[in-house]
This record gives sequence, structure tokens and C-alpha cells, in this order.
Amino acid sequence: MMKISKSKVSSGTFDNTMDMLSAEEMQLRNIHGLRILVVDDQKESAKLLALILKNEGADARWVTSVAEAFEVIDSFHPSIIVSDLSMPQEDGFDLIRKFRLAHRLDEGGFVPAIAVSADGSEGAMQRSFEYGYQGFFPKPVEQKYLIEAIASMALVHRMLSDNFRRDSMPLSGSF
Repeated sequence: MMKISKSKVSSGTFDNTMDMLSAEEMQLRNIHGLRILVVDDQKESAKLLALILKNEGADARWVTSVAEAFEVIDSFHPSIIVSDLSMPQEDGFDLIRKFRLAHRLDEGGFVPAIAVSADGSEGAMQRSFEYGYQGFFPKPVEQKYLIEAIASMALVHRMLSDNFRRDSMPLSGSF
């Protein structure tokens, strides 16, 4: 992050201690326009995380259960899913397992997902990756790093999707 402390303008010099993000940092933090589904049984945590993501420019929705998530997934079409792992009835592992089965990669249905958990153990992280999450953050989540992870995953997803669409397009001409 670059720091601008003094700036010269035609009317004089002023002190500006505002932090300015470099182009690279802005790209890493750009989640503007992404559709992000937040799933957490703790209503206040879900609402707060969705608000943080909205303040960064995302279209964020929150739900408090796996069942609610599946009620909105097909109409909302999330770009990214951020889910708590420990929830009553069905947990975050159930969510991602069911989602991956219903939205198959070979049908263009891959959506990156990030797990968040109060259990920050290596075992919980490993299990989340085995079930199909691409990211893992222990609670309390540091929002700067979560936003960077979301932006990075979205960028990679867009690049892969563009390559997939380009590679699967029929060639012009007749054979």
C-alpha cells in the first residue's frame, strides 16, 4: 500500500494521510459486482459478513442454513459461496457436497467456495478442501484477507471459465 502524506496543488500544499492502493492491490481486492452467498447459522455473523462484502461492492446475500442456501442458489447464481462449517442439522460439509453434486463441473457449474470455521485446526482445513472448498479461514475472519481471497478466486474462475468456453466452442467451417 502506498501512503500519500503531502500533495501539491495549485492553491498550495495540503496534508493527505489517505492510504492509496496500488493497481495490484486494487485488483486483489476487487469484488465489485460479484454475487456472494454467505451461509452461517449465526444470523448476526452472516449479516455482518454480507454487509462488509456489500460495502466492498459485492452483491452479497446471507442465509442461516443449508436448506435456505438451496432455496436461493438457483435464482441468485452466486459467483462465490462463503460458508460456516459448523451448523446444526446440515453443516457446511453437507452444503458443499450437495452443491458439487447438483452443479457439476462438466456442466459449467463450478463455483468457488470458502469455508469459515471456529475450528481453525489443520484437520478442519484439510477436511474442507477434501469436501470441495477452495479456501479456508478460521474465525474470527480477517476481512482484508477474505476479500483478497474472494477476489483472487473470482479472477481465476473467470480466466478458467473463459478458457473453458473458448476451448469448447465449435470451430467455424464444416468438416
